[in-house]
Amino acid sequence: MLYTNRSDATGFKFNMILAGLSKLSTDDLSNSYKYKTLGNNNMYMIVKHAHLTIITLTFIFFIINFVLTMKGSDKVNNKLLKIGPHILYTLFVLTFIYLVSVNPLNLYPFVNGWASSKLAGFVLYIVSITFALKWAKSTLWRVVSFISAVFWFAMSARLGFADHLKVKGSEDANVYIEIGQSILATIC
Repeated sequence: MLYTNRSDATGFKFNMILAGLSKLSTDDLSNSYKYKTLGNNNMYMIVKHAHLTIITLTFIFFIINFVLTMKGSDKVNNKLLKIGPHILYTLFVLTFIYLVSVNPLNLYPFVNGWASSKLAGFVLYIVSITFALKWAKSTLWRVVSFISAVFWFAMSARLGFADHLKVKGSEDANVYIEIGQSILATIC
């Protein structure tokens, strides 16, 4: 039996047995690979849009909880408002792990400045939310924490649309973290 190995740009190897497969050509194999890639791309886009929807819902839950906390309402203890954000954060982390593991641009936290900045922005956003809703005892600190959470949410969103920073080895993304650190240092 004869074997031929063909590698494409992504490193996948196609092995084709030439004996008895005269009707099957290399182009047919390439087309089937394209359909397989297209299927993965569709799944990637579905998870990406679910990820963005989850982010929006977490922000809406945060705004609702913050307003109810500032009013001193008993509705802040509603079961949906207590459990909902935790479920959304769990889904957020799961979609994040999927997107990082199959991302087409090879953007990984701690390897690429863009991905690391997004991860740091998310962590600072969660810490700000926790401070605004639970840890802060005075109205002033709640408002400062609210502003901080909105700032980190906006910076992470802005970074998500900064396509020129999604280049492996680009250190320009760290500018956002440095700006945030200097603003927090000024406030504190």
